[in-house]
Amino acid sequence: NVPPTDQLVSHYRETVDAAVQDSAGLKGSAVVRGSYCQGILDVLALYKEFATGDHGDFDWKLVAGIGGIQTDHLNSAVGECLQLRAIGLVLDACSSTEALLFGCEEQSPFSHLLELFSRCREDAVGRSAALLITNLLCKVNVLEDYGWEVGIWMEKLRQGQHLELVRLLLESVKLVLSDPNGLNSEVMRCVTAHGAAGGVAGLNLRDILQQTEETLGDLKELESFQAGKYFSPLLPAVLKALGDSSDPLCKLYVHSVIKDILHYQQQPQALCKFLNERSELLSKSLRRYISIWSGGAMPQKRPQKDKAAGAFCSPAAEELEDAFLDHLFVRKDITSATVRPIVEDVNSCDMAKCKALFYQVLFYVKACLDSTELLGGLRAFLKVFRKLFERCLQLEDGQENCLASLDTLLRHETTLSWYLREEAEDARASGAMLDYSSFLLDMITLILLETPSISSKLEVSLRYLKDRSVHAIINQSLPKGLDCTKLVAAFAPVLSEVDIVTLLEAVVQSNSRQLRKSIEELLCASFAHSGSDSAESAPLLPAATIPRILSCLLKCKNREAMEHDGKPFLSSFMRFLERRPVYMLALKVDDLKPLLGDKESPAHLDMLTFLMRHSVLHRQHLQQLVQSQRPMTSHLPAAGVASFLRALIT
Repeated sequence: NVPPTDQLVSHYRETVDAAVQDSAGLKGSAVVRGSYCQGILDVLALYKEFATGDHGDFDWKLVAGIGGIQTDHLNSAVGECLQLRAIGLVLDACSSTEALLFGCEEQSPFSHLLELFSRCREDAVGRSAALLITNLLCKVNVLEDYGWEVGIWMEKLRQGQHLELVRLLLESVKLVLSDPNGLNSEVMRCVTAHGAAGGVAGLNLRDILQQTEETLGDLKELESFQAGKYFSPLLPAVLKALGDSSDPLCKLYVHSVIKDILHYQQQPQALCKFLNERSELLSKSLRRYISIWSGGAMPQKRPQKDKAAGAFCSPAAEELEDAFLDHLFVRKDITSATVRPIVEDVNSCDMAKCKALFYQVLFYVKACLDSTELLGGLRAFLKVFRKLFERCLQLEDGQENCLASLDTLLRHETTLSWYLREEAEDARASGAMLDYSSFLLDMITLILLETPSISSKLEVSLRYLKDRSVHAIINQSLPKGLDCTKLVAAFAPVLSEVDIVTLLEAVVQSNSRQLRKSIEELLCASFAHSGSDSAESAPLLPAATIPRILSCLLKCKNREAMEHDGKPFLSSFMRFLERRPVYMLALKVDDLKPLLGDKESPAHLDMLTFLMRHSVLHRQHLQQLVQSQRPMTSHLPAAGVASFLRALIT
C-alpha cells in the first residue's frame, strides 16, 4: 500500500520541523536540519522508483520545504546541495512542464534554478543547475529537439554573469509558453521559404548518400544522416524580449548567441532570412557578418570587430573570426604563422569554448571548400581543428565529447561531399580533397585510440565512410599521396571479415606499392574477428593470394615500420595463418625458398620454424630443401637457430 505523495511528504516535513525545534537551543540546529533533509531526500529518491501514477508526482511546494530551499547554505558539491536534489526530484517526477516553469504560487523550480545558476555559475552546482534548466526547457514541445541551442544560451549566460541576462531569458521563456505555435510558425516560414528556393539540406544529403551503391542498406540509417536543425522558437522570443530592453549587455549577449547558432547551420540561408527581417535589432557589424552567409551579394565592407563582445567568447574565437574575415575580404592567405596564436589560445579553452570553436572552424572549413578562391586557407583551419580535438582529449569528459564531435564531423555535409571526392575540378580542388580526407583519417585514428568503445550511432557514420574507402581501394582510385595504411588503421574497428578478405585480395593483385604497404594493417585488423560468427562464415581467400601476401611482405624494404605493437616482422602473418590453418597448405616449396635465403631479418627463420611445427608436409619439404640450399644463419641469434633445428629434425 503506497501512501499518496502529499501525505508522505507532509509527514516528513513535520518530522523535520520537530527535529529543528528540539535542537533550537543548540548551535548545530542548521546542521541537524541539513542532516534530516539529506536523509529524507534519500528516501524520496527511492520512493520515486516504485511510485506510479499520482503517487509519483512530487508537489513542488512541499518538497521545496523539505529540501531547505530557503535555508540551504549551498554546498559546492552537487550531491550535498539540498536545493539541487529537491529540484531534481520534482523535475524527474512531475509530468506538467508548464507547472514547473511558471505554474507555482511561490517561486517556481525554473525561476529558482535560474537564481541558483546566477549565484553559483562557476562551480559544479552552477553547471548542474544549467543542465537541469536545459533539460527542463527541452520538455517544452517546440524546444524538444533544440538542446544544443538552449545549451548555447545557458553557456553565454554563464560567461556574461549579469542579472539582466537572467531576466531576459526568463521573459523569453514566458513568451515561448504563451505563444508556441506563433513563434514556431515564424521559424518554419523561413525554413519553408529556403526549401522552396532549392535549399533543403536533407534532400541534398540524401542525394550525396545515394551516389554510391547500397552504402547504407537500412533506410533508418540513411535517415540518421539528416542535416542539423535550423533554430528554435526561443530565438524569435528572445528578439521580441530584446526589443523592450535598453541594456547594451543584453544586446551583446544575444548577438553572440546568434553567431554561435549561425555556426551550427549546415545551410545558414534560412536563419539569415529570419535575421534580415529583424535587422533593426542587430548591430551593423552583425548585419554585415550575416550577409556573408545569406547567399546573395557579399557586403562591400568587412564587418568591424566589436571589442565588447569578448565578454561572451574566447580569445581564440575572436582571432579565428579575424583570420577568416581577412582571408575573405583582403584575400590574405592564412598560413601556419597566422593561426599559431589561435592554436596557443586553444590550450586554455574549457570544454564549452572548445565546442563553440569546433562549430565555428567547421563553418569556416565548409566556406573554404565551397569556394575555389578560399581553398588557400583550408590547411590553416584544419590545423586549428586538429588542435581542438587534441585539447578536448585532455579535458574532463573529453573522450565522450570528442566522440560526439567526431560523429557530427563525419555526418556533416562537407565530409559527405569531400571525403575521397572523385570529381575534383582542378589541381587545387584535388589538393583540398586530399588535405581534408587525410585530416579526417588522422582524427578518426587519434580519437579511437584514446577511447575504449564507440556508440552505435558513430559506428554507422564510420561504416558509411569505410564503405567508400573500401570501394576506392578496390578500384585503385585513391588520390595520389594518401597513405592506404591510414584508411585501414582508421576504419579497423568497423571492417568486417568480408571487407578484409576483399581488400587483401585486391591489394596483393595490385601493382601499387602504396596499396601493398597496408597488408600488415589488414592482417592485424582481421584478428578483431577471431572466433566471431562473421569470421567463420566469411569467404576464404583464394589459394594463390596467400603466397602473394608473403611475397609482398618480404619485398618490403622498411621492415621496422611493419613491426606491429613491438612484435617482430612476419608475426602478424604467422598469427593470420594460425587462425586459418588451411591457408598454410597454400604455401608451396618455391614460396619457402626466399625465406631460406633472406639475409636481412631473423624473422624468416621464425617463420620457417612456425610452419614446420604446424605442418608435417612443410617440415618434409624443408628437410629436402635444406640439403640443397643452406639457410643464412651466421648473423642470427643462437636461440632462433636452435629452435629451427629442433623443428627440422623432430
